Order: sequence, then C-alpha cells, then structure tokens
Amino acid sequence: MRKKLLQTVLIALPFFGFGQVIISEDFNGTAIPSTWTVQQLNANETWGIYTNTSGSVASVDYDESLGQQNEWLISPSFALGNANYYYLKFKAGLSYYWAVDPNDNYDVFAKISTDNGATWTQIWSETNLGTFSNYVMNSVMIDLNSYKQSECKNCISVCRFGRCGVLH
Repeated sequence: MRKKLLQTVLIALPFFGFGQVIISEDFNGTAIPSTWTVQQLNANETWGIYTNTSGSVASVDYDESLGQQNEWLISPSFALGNANYYYLKFKAGLSYYWAVDPNDNYDVFAKISTDNGATWTQIWSETNLGTFSNYVMNSVMIDLNSYKQSECKNCISVCRFGRCGVLH
C-alpha cells in the first residue's frame, strides 16, 4: 500500500478581497491543470491527482525507492490589489507520525513569490498545524495582506528526508 506524503485539497486557493475570488482550484480533474506548474525532482513520484472517498485532491506519493523528493506545485501568477484582506486558504492532510513525530521524514511548505518565482518566501509549514491527526484534512488560512499591490505566485512544496533545501 502506498503511503501518501501529502494529500492536499486546494479546495479554494482563494485570495479574497471583499469576497472576490482571485484564484481558485479544486483539483477535480484527472490531472494537474495546465495553468499550474509542477517542479519535479524525483523521477518516480511527484504531484498528481488522487481520488479518495471525499473526492479528488492534489497529492504527492512516497517514493519507495527512497529517492530524494523536492516536489513543488506552483499556482499561476495573480495580482493582489488594495482590498481590505487577502488570504491563502487550503486543506492539507498528512501524517503526523511520518512528518513530525516520531519520524521527521518530510516537510510541507507554503511559499510566496513576488518576482515570478525567482525567489520564494516561506509563509507556512506543517509545524504550524501543531499536533494533528494522521491524514485528517486540516484547514489552513494564511494572511497575505503584506503582499497587497503585488503580482504573486504561491506554491506548496514537499521535501522528504530534510535533504532538499527548500527553505529560500
């Protein structure tokens, strides 16, 4: 049975300003949408669509050959105006047992770029969830107000074994 590194439903990757959705993706298709970018390090496992009893999710599988993984899922560019409030919202389901304690085998990050992906700033990691249950979908909401008036991209990245150097 394959272990899921991360099941993430970007049910709404919305950035709201007065209720206006700037970008949203539910990943209900059969493949990652062509407007999104997958940066793949591992030849065997990277981002794909996985269907479970709750529907479809974007997911990264564990590479049983123990190859290094540093898999990125990057949104299309979007512009944040000057509305009162912007946030990134998604759900993440991962294993506390394999990602945090007692086995710190992988990390999950949300990042933002304001220079078309040349540099990235980490804005969240799985440690921000605190203690959580294995593979339960956890709602995450990240304040993006400090990025108003910017052209942005967001990414979710998965790094296994801490060897990937994804902290930029």
